[in-house]
Amino acid sequence: MTSPAPALGSPPLAAALLVGALTCCPTQAQSAGELYLPVDTDAEEAFARADELARRGQWDRVVSLLDRLLAEGGDRLIQREGGVYASVRAEARRRLLALRGRGAEAYALAHREAARKLLALGLGESDTEHLEELIALHPATAERVRAARVLVNRLAERGETDAALDRLEAMRSWPGVGPEERGLLERLRADLLALAGREGEALSALEALAAPESKLEALRARARARRRTAGAEDRSLAAPRWSQEVLGYYQVSNQGATPWSLPRADGDTVYAHDGSHAVAVDLATGKLRWRTPLREAVAFRQPGGPCALALGSDAVACILPGGGGVVALDRRSGRRLWSRSLAQLKAEAGVDFPARLAAGATPCVIGQRLALALVTQEGDCEVHALAVDLRGGEVVWSAFLGSVSGESDAAVGLAARGRTLYLCSGLGVVAALDERGEVLWLTTYARGGARPPRPRRRRPAFFLGGRPPATPRSAPRPSGLVPNEGLLWVGPGDAERLYAYDLRDGSLRASHSLAKGRLLGRTGRRVLALDANGTLYEVARAGLRSLARVEGVLPGVALSDGAIYLATDDGPARVRVADGKVEPLGDWSFSRGPGNLAAAGGRLVVAAPRGLFAYGKAVAEPPPPPPGGELEALGDPRFAVREAATRALAARGEAAREVLAAAMESPDPEVVLRAQRLLGALERRARLARWRPLVKPSWEEQVVDLLERLSHPNPEVRLEALGLVAEIEGDPDVLTLLVDLTRDPDPRVAYSAGASLLERGRREGVDRVVAALRGGPTDDRVGAAESLSAYGSPEDAAALIEALDDPEAAVRAAAVAGALRLAKAKALPAALRLLGEDPEASVRLAALEACLQHLDGPEAVAAWTRAARDPDDNLRARAVEHLAACRDARAYEALGAALGDRVRATAARAAKALYEVAQSPDVLLIPADGLEQGATQADPVQRNYVAQIAMRYAARGGVLSVATLARFLADPVKQIRGYRIGSRGWNDLLVERARGARLAPDDAGVLAKLALWRAKVPKQANEAERAQLRAEGERVRRAAYEALAVAESAPGRAALLVQGLADASARVRAACAEWLLPAREAQGCLDADGVAALLRLATGEGPAEGRAAAEALLRRAPTLLLAEGVLALLDAKDVPAAARTFALERLEAASGGSFSRPPGIGTEAERTAVRAWWVRQRFPDLDLGELRRELRTSNASVRWRAARRAAKIPLPAVRDALLESLVDETQAWVLKEKLAALVAVTGERRGFDPKGSPADLRACAQRFLKGRGR
Repeated sequence: MTSPAPALGSPPLAAALLVGALTCCPTQAQSAGELYLPVDTDAEEAFARADELARRGQWDRVVSLLDRLLAEGGDRLIQREGGVYASVRAEARRRLLALRGRGAEAYALAHREAARKLLALGLGESDTEHLEELIALHPATAERVRAARVLVNRLAERGETDAALDRLEAMRSWPGVGPEERGLLERLRADLLALAGREGEALSALEALAAPESKLEALRARARARRRTAGAEDRSLAAPRWSQEVLGYYQVSNQGATPWSLPRADGDTVYAHDGSHAVAVDLATGKLRWRTPLREAVAFRQPGGPCALALGSDAVACILPGGGGVVALDRRSGRRLWSRSLAQLKAEAGVDFPARLAAGATPCVIGQRLALALVTQEGDCEVHALAVDLRGGEVVWSAFLGSVSGESDAAVGLAARGRTLYLCSGLGVVAALDERGEVLWLTTYARGGARPPRPRRRRPAFFLGGRPPATPRSAPRPSGLVPNEGLLWVGPGDAERLYAYDLRDGSLRASHSLAKGRLLGRTGRRVLALDANGTLYEVARAGLRSLARVEGVLPGVALSDGAIYLATDDGPARVRVADGKVEPLGDWSFSRGPGNLAAAGGRLVVAAPRGLFAYGKAVAEPPPPPPGGELEALGDPRFAVREAATRALAARGEAAREVLAAAMESPDPEVVLRAQRLLGALERRARLARWRPLVKPSWEEQVVDLLERLSHPNPEVRLEALGLVAEIEGDPDVLTLLVDLTRDPDPRVAYSAGASLLERGRREGVDRVVAALRGGPTDDRVGAAESLSAYGSPEDAAALIEALDDPEAAVRAAAVAGALRLAKAKALPAALRLLGEDPEASVRLAALEACLQHLDGPEAVAAWTRAARDPDDNLRARAVEHLAACRDARAYEALGAALGDRVRATAARAAKALYEVAQSPDVLLIPADGLEQGATQADPVQRNYVAQIAMRYAARGGVLSVATLARFLADPVKQIRGYRIGSRGWNDLLVERARGARLAPDDAGVLAKLALWRAKVPKQANEAERAQLRAEGERVRRAAYEALAVAESAPGRAALLVQGLADASARVRAACAEWLLPAREAQGCLDADGVAALLRLATGEGPAEGRAAAEALLRRAPTLLLAEGVLALLDAKDVPAAARTFALERLEAASGGSFSRPPGIGTEAERTAVRAWWVRQRFPDLDLGELRRELRTSNASVRWRAARRAAKIPLPAVRDALLESLVDETQAWVLKEKLAALVAVTGERRGFDPKGSPADLRACAQRFLKGRGR
């Protein structure tokens, strides 16, 4: 007994499916504090397979497998012996380099030719691209050694000494480097060490070389001289020498004492930035070489975090604090090269979660790439290393280096040596990466004194409710890394020890306890560390040696040859490494507070909050500039002269304005900066005089230091004060001050005053707001658009419509609502363009919200329909929500498309809306494409809704595809399979759809799969339930076979119906037999392929019922059709001998003896005999010679009749005769008939068109002739 089919639209069913969908998805949480590493188990298995192939001696397959892993390995990891990890590519490269004997021969055979081509290209060009490609893709070739040596020389010529040394150090361990080559490398290494300033290592390398030459002796002398000179320069650094103060500096009470700039001294220049401007300053004189704004608003804004930078050979990369991204400047001119926001970096690196650039990780340069670290901040704390091209700003690669759950921050540290990046994640991981982003090695350490973490090999699923909350913790101590003499010293911020790892393979070489300490760096050949008590240590493999004790140590530190400079509470101090002597260098009065340090060129530079301040050897004070020479003196190389000129011009007051205005046009950035500072002071005095009478005491009670802040030279300070003034309520005199502020020389201040007036209904400053919208910084353009959108008048609409083409997405998003509000007719085309074409989802969403607010009727439906196709999930959801309330054919079309939405909630909302439509005659307005997509949904709740809609749609005459109907008929959910309307179910609809149709191969494949369907029987099902499921399976399979049978045509139909003869159901077997060869006089589906399938089934090992049914049909099959089936069987591959014998015997019996099995043995002889018999029986009067002559006779009518007759004889000989006759056919009407005959005989059209011109027919004939041999 079967249970009744469920009623459509059953709410309990939908609820049950929903509960099932939510409870059948178990999740697994990552334990708090557990490390996850991206280990690739498939790659580990591949390497194990390579080892097995090597043991078998199949070296060509070993090389092929390792080459594939090298090309496709990615940045996932495998574990080596000893617990050290490496990327799949790095391990593949290591194994290729280790090949010997037959393995090396197999590698050379596969790579030698390509390596030689790349080497020739690399030697012929100055660029290193081909040489680097050779080294990367053909690492085990002999050509690689020469390519690497040339590459080292070219890097050294470019000034990339560290990168050249890094390449050379790697070459020293390469196999295949001969003694002579190795000697050249050692000499080159000594020279490069000296050029890099590593004199101690250079001398050691020279002493290790035999038979020193005069050049080497000279190098020794030069290295010793540099050491003596450096020591002499550092003896006296206590006197203030120069300063470069921040223009417009102001102090926020809770931030003012924090030094944020991290200066870098290189050669004769010190570089620094404060988040607003970057500067390059001459170390000796303190004179400004260039000053470049880093933000659109050029005024100084106090930063909210460290301001780090990195120096490339041609660029300075500035890391902006507070998630501001990266700005790169030309190192020589300060010209901006490119900028990348944090959002852009994340997108290019493929990081989706909230993240920041690691604050404590000083950026590094490896070659022409800037190395950074990203730390995610949601649930699992992840660390990603990424490299940015210094020339263009694109993210070249990113590497995921592990995550720990429950952490909110990571003490990431970075260091570089040559073209190798070293990273400590602060989460228990230390790694080395090359310039391509390959993990050369990765190892783990114990965090906080615990055992090393056990990496997870499989990332756990997320919680249904989102990621688990992060455990709050204090800001981490920064991690330090120092490469030195073959070791990488690491002081993790999350551990109480120092670790030393081998630079080559990451193996642990030493470990020392250092409570709450930090690595400071290297001076000469010594690595230094500092503990929490101020004790300075020299670090070595043997242990820690105490050098000195320094009280009140602050974060600032700088190292030079033989000395270390520390920032202390009392002032800067120097510690001599040789004897540990501590020398105070004065107090902080000159810099007006402590700061970060940099030491080089006989200067100690303090980067304090107010600017850069340099100490050096005391010098005599120069005379002041003569009267009238102050302008030239502003750019004098001597700091004291510049200061004296500045004081003299300041004393002249307004009389100096004209001179200062001329100074603003100077090409000297030092002159411009000093003139700008002096003019700012003059403007402030003028503002104070003008506004003092306007500012009431009551206002100053509400806003502390209001007048001082409104008149401050820095517009950032004035802006903040203006905002506070605008909040003063109840006093109309405030408007007078705001009107005056619209005339401020800074356009941002003037715009802000105009916006405040506009909010109060006053339009005195609206022109400043419009000007800000058309040409201000991005933030101001956004604010101006919002202000005009909310408070503007129709006359402001033109500016808002122009803003819809603004290059910044935020501006376009802010302007679209106001443009529609103020000028709907004019703005609508642009708004719809933004909705459908804007590349930024935020703009499209803003356009949609504006349309929702300001449009109605057909215009609104058109906008929502467009938004329903948007790639952004949130935008589609909003559009579908509004379309669900519409009763419009266009809305139904959009909702139908949304049935296949990848977001479950969006698809469900569309399904619910269309389910209501399905209860009405409007159901046929729902697009079939949407139902087709919805049927593929994995969510059973969603498919339930779609199935109910599709059932009503098809029952009312709507056309669904065979694949969709079959999918519903065999749905995993029983209730969906059993839906019916009246007496019609999915099986009936499927048969109706197929009846009389020409089924495509894909449809036939779907039905073939459906014909094998069996319902899954639960283990706990009783006998009645099992019987019901068996009956359901029989109904599904019978529907599949019947759909094939009632179709006009279907590829492989007969063979599939023969398959049904072996079905477990007697009803299915009987039906398939009747469809193949009806008992009554009717055309069945049996064809030659079907007969061949019958012959296989009759002699196969299938069920006895199937064999019996096959034999019965074969006995009834027409003799000629039987012969065609025998031919199809003989033409097939892998035909059992028993089947061939049975087929020939059956044909012999059916022919009544006119066919006899040939005496020869072999398929070809049998095929020839059967074909000859079939031709005689099928065409008893056929004379091929006569037909060939008639096709080429001079009588055109005879040729035409011969072509008509040939079309009915599908034989290869007839085909060949037709093809031969095409060559000299002159009559177009006869040629057309011959081509039609060829189409009939071959089954190929080759572009044949009966209505084509004579030229088209000739072209078709040529195509047939060209394909003759195929």
